Amino acid sequence: MNEGLSALLNIATAVAMLLLTFRFFVQLADADTQNPYVQIIYRVTQGLNGIIKRFPVLGEGRLSIGLLVLIVLVRLIDWAGNSLLSGQGPSTSVDLALVTFYSLLLDFVRVVNWLVIGSFIASWIVLLFQNTSPLVMLFYQLPEPLYASFRRFLPQTGMFDIAPLIVLLVLIVTGVLLRHAAVASGVGPFLGLSMM
Repeated sequence: MNEGLSALLNIATAVAMLLLTFRFFVQLADADTQNPYVQIIYRVTQGLNGIIKRFPVLGEGRLSIGLLVLIVLVRLIDWAGNSLLSGQGPSTSVDLALVTFYSLLLDFVRVVNWLVIGSFIASWIVLLFQNTSPLVMLFYQLPEPLYASFRRFLPQTGMFDIAPLIVLLVLIVTGVLLRHAAVASGVGPFLGLSMM
């Protein structure tokens, strides 16, 4: 019985996290609202606008604190629900907060890593096949705010943009540091991490 409830909880929270994360990155990248995939994401998450708009928005309306709060709440529900159903997991509220914090940061690093790889592939598709489909353009747009923040400090290299490579290196280092910090704080086993 608990396995079935746990599976339903995992599916529900995974779908919610996927939708909220896509909405967060689409809004952060200020993606083209005429893109049909962006319209789908906004339409599916439209019911959350009342909650999202109760919180301040930073970065010229691009960084939604409300979306971040919802993402944290969904992750807390996921961890707390699975802990209750399995009888295992973080035993204190501090451990639950740490597990939520580290799992969200590690997931963020993982998602951004895949977005960078996706934008790299999308740029080659545009270059080689002259294909500018809405999905390709969406993957091309999503990591742009991150690239822009690095391009300000990088030298001009002509046609070759090294910002994605620098971003990937920073993501790899950040992921390693986060894993070590999670293990050092004692919540590594809950995240499936161990000292290497």
